[in-house]
Amino acid sequence: MTNKERYAQLCAEHSDIPFFMQHWWLSCVCAGKQWDVWFYEDVDGSVLAAMPYLYRRRLWGVRFVVQPTHSQIGGVWLSPEARADNVKLRNVCCRLMSFLKSLNLWYYYQQFEPDSPLVPLLAGMGFKTRKRITYRLDDISNMEDVESRCSKNKRRQFAKARELVVARELDPEVFYAFHSKTLRDRRKEISYTREYFLVLYNHAVNRGQGGIVSLSDASGKLLAAAFVVWNDEWMYYLIPAFDLTHKETGASARLVLEAVKWASEMNLKFDFEGSMIPGVAKHYKQYAPDTVYYYGVEKVYNPLFRLFRWLYRVVNRKKIR
Repeated sequence: MTNKERYAQLCAEHSDIPFFMQHWWLSCVCAGKQWDVWFYEDVDGSVLAAMPYLYRRRLWGVRFVVQPTHSQIGGVWLSPEARADNVKLRNVCCRLMSFLKSLNLWYYYQQFEPDSPLVPLLAGMGFKTRKRITYRLDDISNMEDVESRCSKNKRRQFAKARELVVARELDPEVFYAFHSKTLRDRRKEISYTREYFLVLYNHAVNRGQGGIVSLSDASGKLLAAAFVVWNDEWMYYLIPAFDLTHKETGASARLVLEAVKWASEMNLKFDFEGSMIPGVAKHYKQYAPDTVYYYGVEKVYNPLFRLFRWLYRVVNRKKIR
Protein backbone atom coordinates (compact mmCIF):
# COMPACT_ATOMS: atom_id res chain seq x y z
CA MET A 1 0.00 0.00 0.00
CA THR A 2 1.42 3.39 -0.99
CA ASN A 3 1.46 6.40 1.35
CA LYS A 4 -1.34 8.00 -0.66
CA GLU A 5 -3.49 4.87 -0.51
CA ARG A 6 -2.88 4.65 3.21
CA TYR A 7 -3.82 8.30 3.58
CA ALA A 8 -7.03 7.79 1.61
CA GLN A 9 -7.93 5.07 4.09
CA LEU A 10 -7.07 7.38 7.01
CA CYS A 11 -9.36 10.09 5.59
CA ALA A 12 -12.18 7.56 5.29
CA GLU A 13 -11.72 6.61 8.94
CA HIS A 14 -11.35 10.10 10.43
CA SER A 15 -14.00 12.72 9.74
CA ASP A 16 -12.00 15.39 11.59
CA ILE A 17 -9.37 15.65 8.85
CA PRO A 18 -9.89 19.17 7.41
CA PHE A 19 -11.61 19.56 4.05
CA PHE A 20 -8.53 20.95 2.30
CA MET A 21 -6.43 18.04 3.57
CA GLN A 22 -8.75 15.34 2.22
CA HIS A 23 -7.17 12.81 -0.12
CA TRP A 24 -9.60 13.49 -2.99
CA TRP A 25 -9.03 17.24 -2.74
CA LEU A 26 -5.25 16.93 -2.81
CA SER A 27 -5.48 14.54 -5.75
CA CYS A 28 -7.19 17.37 -7.67
CA VAL A 29 -5.21 20.45 -6.62
CA CYS A 30 -1.90 18.56 -6.86
CA ALA A 31 -2.72 16.77 -10.13
CA GLY A 32 0.38 16.48 -12.29
CA LYS A 33 2.60 17.48 -9.36
CA GLN A 34 4.58 15.48 -6.85
CA TRP A 35 2.84 15.07 -3.52
CA ASP A 36 3.12 12.51 -0.77
CA VAL A 37 2.25 11.91 2.88
CA TRP A 38 4.42 11.71 5.99
CA PHE A 39 3.16 9.56 8.87
CA TYR A 40 4.15 9.35 12.50
CA GLU A 41 3.03 6.21 14.35
CA ASP A 42 2.60 5.19 17.96
CA VAL A 43 4.32 2.08 19.29
CA ASP A 44 1.23 0.02 18.46
CA GLY A 45 1.32 1.11 14.82
CA SER A 46 -1.63 3.51 15.03
CA VAL A 47 -1.21 6.82 13.21
CA LEU A 48 -0.64 9.73 15.59
CA ALA A 49 0.06 12.32 12.91
CA ALA A 50 -0.07 12.67 9.13
CA MET A 51 1.16 15.44 6.88
CA PRO A 52 0.25 15.47 3.18
CA TYR A 53 2.70 17.73 1.38
CA LEU A 54 3.27 19.18 -2.07
CA TYR A 55 6.93 18.74 -3.00
CA ARG A 56 8.37 20.91 -5.76
CA ARG A 57 11.74 20.88 -7.50
CA ARG A 58 13.21 23.57 -9.68
CA LEU A 59 16.47 24.21 -11.52
CA TRP A 60 19.73 24.27 -9.60
CA GLY A 61 18.45 21.78 -7.05
CA VAL A 62 15.84 24.08 -5.48
CA ARG A 63 13.46 21.94 -3.41
CA PHE A 64 10.53 23.18 -1.39
CA VAL A 65 7.28 22.16 0.26
CA VAL A 66 4.41 24.62 -0.18
CA GLN A 67 0.67 24.94 0.32
CA PRO A 68 -1.36 23.73 -2.69
CA THR A 69 -3.43 26.21 -4.68
CA HIS A 70 -6.93 27.03 -3.38
CA SER A 71 -6.26 25.18 -0.12
CA GLN A 72 -6.75 27.20 3.04
CA ILE A 73 -5.54 24.55 5.48
CA GLY A 74 -2.69 22.05 5.36
CA GLY A 75 0.05 21.09 7.76
CA VAL A 76 -0.18 18.16 10.14
CA TRP A 77 -3.31 16.27 11.15
CA LEU A 78 -3.18 15.00 14.72
CA SER A 79 -5.09 12.11 16.21
CA PRO A 80 -7.09 12.81 19.38
CA GLU A 81 -4.50 10.77 21.31
CA ALA A 82 -1.65 12.96 20.10
CA ARG A 83 -3.54 16.18 20.84
CA ALA A 84 -4.09 15.09 24.44
CA ASP A 85 -0.47 14.15 25.17
CA ASN A 86 2.23 16.86 25.37
CA VAL A 87 5.03 14.31 25.13
CA LYS A 88 3.58 12.87 21.94
CA LEU A 89 3.12 16.37 20.53
CA ARG A 90 6.79 17.18 21.06
CA ASN A 91 7.76 13.85 19.54
CA VAL A 92 5.65 14.69 16.47
CA CYS A 93 7.48 18.01 16.11
CA CYS A 94 10.91 16.43 16.48
CA ARG A 95 10.17 13.68 13.97
CA LEU A 96 8.66 16.22 11.57
CA MET A 97 11.77 18.40 11.76
CA SER A 98 13.96 15.37 11.03
CA PHE A 99 11.79 14.38 8.09
CA LEU A 100 11.82 17.86 6.55
CA LYS A 101 15.59 17.99 6.94
CA SER A 102 15.89 14.67 5.12
CA LEU A 103 14.18 16.21 2.08
CA ASN A 104 17.09 18.66 1.65
CA LEU A 105 14.65 21.53 1.31
CA TRP A 106 15.42 25.13 0.56
CA TYR A 107 12.06 26.22 1.95
CA TYR A 108 9.00 24.91 3.81
CA TYR A 109 5.58 26.53 4.13
CA GLN A 110 2.18 25.18 5.16
CA GLN A 111 -0.95 26.67 6.73
CA PHE A 112 -2.12 24.91 9.88
CA GLU A 113 -5.70 24.70 11.14
CA PRO A 114 -6.73 27.40 13.67
CA ASP A 115 -6.47 25.29 16.83
CA SER A 116 -3.34 23.29 15.97
CA PRO A 117 -1.20 22.82 19.12
CA LEU A 118 1.83 22.26 16.89
CA VAL A 119 2.12 25.92 15.84
CA PRO A 120 3.57 27.26 19.14
CA LEU A 121 5.80 24.20 19.48
CA LEU A 122 7.23 24.66 15.98
CA ALA A 123 7.70 28.37 16.65
CA GLY A 124 9.80 27.44 19.65
CA MET A 125 11.90 25.15 17.45
CA GLY A 126 12.92 27.82 14.97
CA PHE A 127 10.00 27.95 12.53
CA LYS A 128 8.50 31.32 11.66
CA THR A 129 4.74 31.70 12.05
CA ARG A 130 2.51 34.15 10.18
CA LYS A 131 -0.92 35.04 11.43
CA ARG A 132 -3.56 34.70 8.74
CA ILE A 133 -7.26 35.55 8.76
CA THR A 134 -10.42 34.05 7.45
CA TYR A 135 -13.98 35.24 8.06
CA ARG A 136 -16.82 32.94 9.04
CA LEU A 137 -20.56 32.98 9.62
CA ASP A 138 -21.50 30.30 12.13
CA ASP A 139 -25.23 30.96 12.47
CA ILE A 140 -26.94 31.39 9.11
CA SER A 141 -30.12 29.48 9.93
CA ASN A 142 -32.22 32.66 9.55
CA MET A 143 -31.36 34.55 6.37
CA GLU A 144 -33.40 37.61 7.42
CA ASP A 145 -31.14 37.94 10.45
CA VAL A 146 -28.05 37.42 8.28
CA GLU A 147 -29.10 40.21 5.95
CA SER A 148 -30.06 42.56 8.79
CA ARG A 149 -26.59 42.21 10.33
CA CYS A 150 -24.91 43.37 7.13
CA SER A 151 -23.76 46.96 6.73
CA LYS A 152 -26.09 49.63 5.35
CA ASN A 153 -23.93 49.79 2.25
CA LYS A 154 -24.38 46.09 1.57
CA ARG A 155 -28.12 46.25 2.18
CA ARG A 156 -28.36 49.07 -0.37
CA GLN A 157 -26.50 46.90 -2.87
CA PHE A 158 -28.81 43.96 -2.14
CA ALA A 159 -31.77 46.19 -2.97
CA LYS A 160 -30.21 47.16 -6.31
CA ALA A 161 -29.63 43.52 -7.15
CA ARG A 162 -33.11 42.19 -6.27
CA GLU A 163 -34.14 41.80 -9.91
CA LEU A 164 -31.06 39.87 -10.97
CA VAL A 165 -31.51 36.24 -11.96
CA VAL A 166 -29.92 33.68 -9.65
CA ALA A 167 -28.77 30.24 -10.83
CA ARG A 168 -26.96 27.37 -9.21
CA GLU A 169 -25.86 25.76 -12.42
CA LEU A 170 -23.24 27.21 -14.74
CA ASP A 171 -21.06 25.45 -17.25
CA PRO A 172 -17.53 25.30 -15.78
CA GLU A 173 -16.08 26.32 -19.14
CA VAL A 174 -18.25 29.45 -19.05
CA PHE A 175 -17.17 30.18 -15.49
CA TYR A 176 -13.48 29.85 -16.34
CA ALA A 177 -13.81 32.07 -19.41
CA PHE A 178 -15.77 34.64 -17.36
CA HIS A 179 -13.20 34.69 -14.57
CA SER A 180 -10.35 35.02 -17.08
CA LYS A 181 -12.06 37.93 -18.83
CA THR A 182 -12.87 39.83 -15.63
CA LEU A 183 -9.23 39.55 -14.58
CA ARG A 184 -7.96 40.67 -17.99
CA ASP A 185 -10.23 43.70 -17.74
CA ARG A 186 -8.28 44.59 -14.58
CA ARG A 187 -4.97 43.84 -16.30
CA LYS A 188 -4.53 40.68 -14.26
CA GLU A 189 -3.79 37.13 -15.33
CA ILE A 190 -5.64 34.08 -14.07
CA SER A 191 -3.35 31.91 -11.94
CA TYR A 192 -4.89 28.49 -12.65
CA THR A 193 -5.44 26.62 -15.87
CA ARG A 194 -8.69 25.58 -17.50
CA GLU A 195 -7.69 21.92 -17.20
CA TYR A 196 -6.97 22.31 -13.49
CA PHE A 197 -10.35 23.91 -12.84
CA LEU A 198 -12.28 21.30 -14.80
CA VAL A 199 -10.66 18.49 -12.80
CA LEU A 200 -11.42 20.23 -9.51
CA TYR A 201 -14.97 21.17 -10.49
CA ASN A 202 -15.91 17.74 -11.84
CA HIS A 203 -14.57 15.89 -8.80
CA ALA A 204 -16.31 18.24 -6.36
CA VAL A 205 -19.65 18.14 -8.21
CA ASN A 206 -19.56 14.38 -8.72
CA ARG A 207 -19.02 13.97 -4.98
CA GLY A 208 -21.90 16.34 -4.23
CA GLN A 209 -19.47 18.77 -2.62
CA GLY A 210 -19.30 21.70 -5.01
CA GLY A 211 -21.16 23.94 -7.42
CA ILE A 212 -21.37 27.37 -9.00
CA VAL A 213 -23.79 30.13 -8.01
CA SER A 214 -24.25 32.93 -10.54
CA LEU A 215 -26.13 36.18 -11.15
CA SER A 216 -27.27 37.51 -14.53
CA ASP A 217 -29.31 40.47 -15.68
CA ALA A 218 -32.67 40.20 -17.45
CA SER A 219 -30.97 39.88 -20.83
CA GLY A 220 -28.95 36.89 -19.64
CA LYS A 221 -25.62 38.70 -19.33
CA LEU A 222 -23.46 37.07 -16.67
CA LEU A 223 -22.48 39.60 -13.99
CA ALA A 224 -21.04 37.51 -11.14
CA ALA A 225 -20.36 33.89 -10.25
CA ALA A 226 -18.62 31.90 -7.53
CA PHE A 227 -17.35 28.35 -7.29
CA VAL A 228 -18.16 27.03 -3.81
CA VAL A 229 -17.25 23.76 -2.13
CA TRP A 230 -18.41 22.14 1.09
CA ASN A 231 -18.23 19.27 3.54
CA ASP A 232 -20.65 18.23 6.29
CA GLU A 233 -20.01 21.40 8.30
CA TRP A 234 -18.75 24.27 6.16
CA MET A 235 -19.29 25.85 2.78
CA TYR A 236 -16.19 27.61 1.39
CA TYR A 237 -16.50 30.64 -0.89
CA LEU A 238 -13.58 29.43 -2.96
CA ILE A 239 -13.38 31.31 -6.29
CA PRO A 240 -15.55 34.40 -6.79
CA ALA A 241 -15.60 36.32 -10.07
CA PHE A 242 -17.49 39.48 -10.97
CA ASP A 243 -17.61 42.05 -13.73
CA LEU A 244 -16.49 45.43 -12.37
CA THR A 245 -17.94 47.22 -15.38
CA HIS A 246 -21.35 46.44 -13.89
CA LYS A 247 -20.47 47.23 -10.29
CA GLU A 248 -23.52 49.49 -9.97
CA THR A 249 -25.85 46.47 -10.21
CA GLY A 250 -24.87 45.23 -6.74
CA ALA A 251 -24.15 41.80 -8.20
CA SER A 252 -20.93 41.19 -6.25
CA ALA A 253 -22.68 41.96 -2.96
CA ARG A 254 -25.66 39.73 -3.67
CA LEU A 255 -23.41 36.95 -4.93
CA VAL A 256 -22.10 36.45 -1.40
CA LEU A 257 -25.61 36.56 0.03
CA GLU A 258 -26.82 33.91 -2.42
CA ALA A 259 -23.89 31.65 -1.56
CA VAL A 260 -24.68 32.06 2.15
CA LYS A 261 -28.33 31.26 1.41
CA TRP A 262 -27.27 28.07 -0.36
CA ALA A 263 -25.20 27.06 2.67
CA SER A 264 -28.10 27.89 4.98
CA GLU A 265 -30.42 25.59 3.04
CA MET A 266 -27.95 22.74 3.59
CA ASN A 267 -27.62 23.56 7.31
CA LEU A 268 -23.98 24.47 6.87
CA LYS A 269 -21.78 27.23 8.21
CA PHE A 270 -20.08 29.66 5.83
CA ASP A 271 -16.38 30.40 5.39
CA PHE A 272 -15.33 33.34 3.20
CA GLU A 273 -11.99 31.58 2.63
CA GLY A 274 -9.86 34.63 3.53
CA SER A 275 -8.80 37.11 2.53
CA MET A 276 -5.50 38.74 3.48
CA ILE A 277 -6.08 41.30 0.72
CA PRO A 278 -7.26 44.54 2.46
CA GLY A 279 -9.91 45.46 -0.13
CA VAL A 280 -11.42 41.98 -0.13
CA ALA A 281 -11.32 41.84 3.67
CA LYS A 282 -13.20 45.16 3.85
CA HIS A 283 -15.85 43.71 1.52
CA TYR A 284 -16.30 40.57 3.65
CA LYS A 285 -16.36 42.40 6.98
CA GLN A 286 -19.57 44.14 5.91
CA TYR A 287 -21.40 40.81 6.29
CA ALA A 288 -20.67 40.86 10.04
CA PRO A 289 -18.63 37.64 10.15
CA ASP A 290 -16.49 36.28 12.95
CA THR A 291 -12.76 36.75 12.52
CA VAL A 292 -10.83 33.50 12.75
CA TYR A 293 -7.05 33.30 12.91
CA TYR A 294 -4.89 30.51 11.64
CA TYR A 295 -1.16 30.34 11.02
CA GLY A 296 1.24 29.86 8.18
CA VAL A 297 4.35 28.01 9.34
CA GLU A 298 7.56 28.44 7.37
CA LYS A 299 11.27 27.81 7.48
CA VAL A 300 13.98 28.96 5.08
CA TYR A 301 16.68 26.31 4.96
CA ASN A 302 18.81 27.99 2.29
CA PRO A 303 19.24 31.81 2.30
CA LEU A 304 19.38 31.83 -1.50
CA PHE A 305 15.70 30.95 -1.50
CA ARG A 306 14.85 34.48 -0.39
CA LEU A 307 16.36 35.77 -3.64
CA PHE A 308 14.48 33.21 -5.74
CA ARG A 309 11.23 34.06 -3.98
CA TRP A 310 11.69 37.78 -4.60
CA LEU A 311 12.36 37.19 -8.30
CA TYR A 312 9.32 34.93 -8.57
CA ARG A 313 7.06 37.55 -7.02
CA VAL A 314 8.35 40.20 -9.40
CA VAL A 315 7.66 38.00 -12.43
CA ASN A 316 4.21 36.96 -11.19
CA ARG A 317 3.05 40.21 -9.61
CA LYS A 318 0.02 40.37 -11.93
CA LYS A 319 -1.25 36.93 -11.04
CA ILE A 320 -3.85 36.47 -8.33
CA ARG A 321 -5.63 33.43 -6.90
